[in-house]
Amino acid sequence: MGFSSKSQGCTLRIKFGGKKEEIKPHWLPVVFELLPKTGHKPLRFIVEDFERDLVDEADKEGCYFEIQDLHKGSYAFSIKDFHKGQTIIHVPDFELKGDIVEYEYSRREKTKLPNTFAMDFIVDAPYRLEKSYPYLPVVVYLKDIAPGALKIKSVEFYNINPSGGGSYDRLPPQSIYRVIDNNGNEVEENGQPTPLRFDPGEDFETVTIDPWYRLILLHKERFRVLQGEQLGYTKIPHLQYMVNVRYQRIFNKSKQFTFRTFVPESDLPRIDDWYYGDTHYHSDYTNNPYEYGGPLRVTAEVAKAVGLSWVTVTDHSYGLSRPKTQEEENQGNRWVTYKKGIEETNRLYEDFLLVGAEEITVRRYLSGLHVLSFGNPFIEDQHPLGFGSLTIEETFEKIRENSTGNKGFLYAAHPASGGYTWASEDYQTATNPEYGHLFAGLQIFNEKILYKRTTDSSMDREVLNPFEMFEKTDKQQPWSKELEEGVKRHWVEHFLLPPLRQFRKKEDLRKYYILAGSDAHMDFNYAFRPHPAFLIHYLNDNAFGKARTLAYLPKQNGRNLTEENLFEALRTGKTLLTDGPIVLFSLRPEGSEKIYRFGDTVLLPKVKNLELLLEWHSTEEFGPIEKIGVYLGTKKGELDISDQIDFSCLRNDRNGFQGRITHMFSPWTESPSYLRMQAVSSIDPKTVEGLFRCLTNPIWVITE
Repeated sequence: MGFSSKSQGCTLRIKFGGKKEEIKPHWLPVVFELLPKTGHKPLRFIVEDFERDLVDEADKEGCYFEIQDLHKGSYAFSIKDFHKGQTIIHVPDFELKGDIVEYEYSRREKTKLPNTFAMDFIVDAPYRLEKSYPYLPVVVYLKDIAPGALKIKSVEFYNINPSGGGSYDRLPPQSIYRVIDNNGNEVEENGQPTPLRFDPGEDFETVTIDPWYRLILLHKERFRVLQGEQLGYTKIPHLQYMVNVRYQRIFNKSKQFTFRTFVPESDLPRIDDWYYGDTHYHSDYTNNPYEYGGPLRVTAEVAKAVGLSWVTVTDHSYGLSRPKTQEEENQGNRWVTYKKGIEETNRLYEDFLLVGAEEITVRRYLSGLHVLSFGNPFIEDQHPLGFGSLTIEETFEKIRENSTGNKGFLYAAHPASGGYTWASEDYQTATNPEYGHLFAGLQIFNEKILYKRTTDSSMDREVLNPFEMFEKTDKQQPWSKELEEGVKRHWVEHFLLPPLRQFRKKEDLRKYYILAGSDAHMDFNYAFRPHPAFLIHYLNDNAFGKARTLAYLPKQNGRNLTEENLFEALRTGKTLLTDGPIVLFSLRPEGSEKIYRFGDTVLLPKVKNLELLLEWHSTEEFGPIEKIGVYLGTKKGELDISDQIDFSCLRNDRNGFQGRITHMFSPWTESPSYLRMQAVSSIDPKTVEGLFRCLTNPIWVITE
């Protein structure tokens, strides 16, 4: 890789090591960014029309993208992933000083590219297991394989031998409890569960459908439990095991996957009528040249294993807009079959809920933004590359025109994340009074990443052990920077404080809430995401269910877990965000029996006392809660008022696992105002950063 310059001029030519015909099947959107050293705003460019914007070089084995009329000078040059905003290539000192400045990127040859016409071969398993869940679910998933082209000969499971110098012992067949195929049928041989349904008289199973998968439930007690540090988690009980799949295309081959799964000594902290879920997850209905997710049945089983009671599946509008079957062609999109698949999965589970939602890409200049849409009409994305075919205004207007009732709502997806960062003008549009209360808030806690790196490792490698690929320098310090900035800059400054300053009467008080979601695309154990245009991968330790939303779902018509009940909680802020401990609080006017919870507004007579009822819960998995922050928002700003409340009991570690206190604000004088809380556990004494945290939605107070 490098660049060269010729004569005088300001044209940048970005060259690729291959003709357009060779690159096109693997091309994914990227952003070319030039940041002037003079401090001006960055210049961003994108290949919008592949055929038009890329030019084959005459008599050479390459093509290029050209940017003209650039000012001479010093820049930092970057190539960024359009979808995630992550930097793929960065050149800190880049000079534009000739007629044509060339930057050449050479591709490696003959490398498996993800989600293309070559086969995708995935094995996955959850990153943690509830103490009360007795199995270890493992999924073997094949995609983009021609029926009949591959024969699977065995799926074998191996348990690490702690005294064997890193060796593994094969688990016996009796370790398997149950095996489920694509159609939900049991896979058995002679009445015993087995991973494969062998062809008659053969020692293999021919793959005849695409995609093909097996959900295999293993007896958890068959695995050895290890103790020790795992990617920033100290002294965590865990399993380490290997899955080996032998198969045949032309030659006999095998693929080997290594996993680590936490097995804590207790379930997630539980409180009556509060249920854990993931608000941002992608199933295999997300299917584009960049990414895909997991089957719905597999998702539901793994969700139960990690401790979730509900998941809102938020598949991309791009994937849902492109029919795969004749039935979908007749419907015009995949929305009906998507919702039907969710309903069929829910019928299999009485104590778990999947809800069909949508992640809409809205068009903004040369990039896009993502919006989570709950309970709204389906919005199609007909842009050929999934950049979004509608603007924010057009999207909101289309939802408003086609909605029945006012039950639907929208959240900004990962608004503080790189690549999809929301700006003030975007928020102004989303909160336009013309759209009523359609915009509900921000999915501010997106992913939980302690370690990440980029690697040129190929997806077709025969052995994949991500835990050997991470290095100490891959640790993110601080890991919570994006979350903290999102809370302060995006939520508090844009949405919590301005309505207080604009307040005139109680009916005018606008309230906006926050959610958490993993943004996982399967990613049950770790995330190994490709960027095939440049043949690198992003490896990180985010996993499905790590960033959780806890929702208040009291029984309605005898049931807690219903779509209507869940949407009501998400729409009205009856939620908190956590990756570990939980802190709950409520308010009660002195002398009253009425309890106010997250999202509520207390109407308090002037010079009246207000009682705070506070409780917290944690487990050994997350460590005792060491700090609880109480924040008061008023027209003047937000203040930390934690010192007004006696938290001295937290000085004793045992009290950090569970506690309850009350406090009387005597009298309450601030109006309009709100209270919200944050809690942290496992604080690093060197960085003073908590490894785990909880954030609540506010309770508002108006005196009258």
